[in-house]
Amino acid sequence: MNLLDILPVRCYIGMNNKEGEAVNLSHLYYFRKLAELQHYTRAAEALHITQPTLSAAVASLEQELGVSLFQKDGRNMRLTKYGREFSEYVRRALDELDRGIAVMTEYGDKKKGVVHIGTIFTIEGDFLPRTIIGCQKQTQSNTQFVVHQGLTSDIAARVKSGEYDVGFCSYLPDEPSLTFLPVVAQSYVAAVHVSHPLAALNEIDISALAGQPIISYNIATQVGREVHALLSAHDVTARQIFDSELFLSSLLHENPDAVAVVLSTQQVLHDPDIHCLRLRGEERNCHFICMTYDPNAYRTPAASRFLEYAGGRAELTERQQALFCALARKKKEPD
Repeated sequence: MNLLDILPVRCYIGMNNKEGEAVNLSHLYYFRKLAELQHYTRAAEALHITQPTLSAAVASLEQELGVSLFQKDGRNMRLTKYGREFSEYVRRALDELDRGIAVMTEYGDKKKGVVHIGTIFTIEGDFLPRTIIGCQKQTQSNTQFVVHQGLTSDIAARVKSGEYDVGFCSYLPDEPSLTFLPVVAQSYVAAVHVSHPLAALNEIDISALAGQPIISYNIATQVGREVHALLSAHDVTARQIFDSELFLSSLLHENPDAVAVVLSTQQVLHDPDIHCLRLRGEERNCHFICMTYDPNAYRTPAASRFLEYAGGRAELTERQQALFCALARKKKEPD
């Protein structure tokens, strides 16, 4: 929503041209759309006005400013150097104005809003749905939550760009502009089919897995790198690598001789045909899932409410919180 949607008459802003006349605000909105599309017909259709009206508005704006903003390029048109520079000022100013209108409109109806969430697969079966439902109940809102699944690096990038309001992913020490708040700690386990000989055990040393056909996560992911370091410390190597617990647990059904070193997620723990062994002596080697966000980014009231609620629902013990802080400091230290 912008001022063109809510104002029935022309509005002028407190910026005067060299003749002292105020600039028509609607002309700035017209200019922004035309600068974006650089096509009069398509811009006029998008603005729901006639092409002559758009042409007259641009001509009036150019006259008011005293510079040419567009020039013909064959049958098309393009911005002049003045138009390109002016476009940046207009885009930033109108975007900020539109944000203000959106915030005020939402304040008038606090039970609505849309929150875009990026998440890795590992918490989609427990923490995330529990948190979303809890937030809706507490706020008694009709907020729409749009959940996007992905890998940590992609989620962080989309949070930085503003495409996602918040993300749930692994901690990335090389993203200083983002805040990472640990909310879930998951331990690594050795998962086997119930027909596997190791299914008779409840715990095992990692070194005892040497020689087993081990499968685990892709080393290109943060969790994959953690598993690789964990196994390498005991001279154990994963022979096959994949991206999610869903695929790993499914593979155990097809290949009951394999051993999967995976996170203890709902997908793995609740599979009646899968048995999980605790990795003995590796209690400190857990994986932290963090809520990540840009502390300086604009957020709607709906997104801010969810951020506050989810941040207060972290499922970590004091010992796990201390462990995360120690690991974060270590990862930030130069090699």
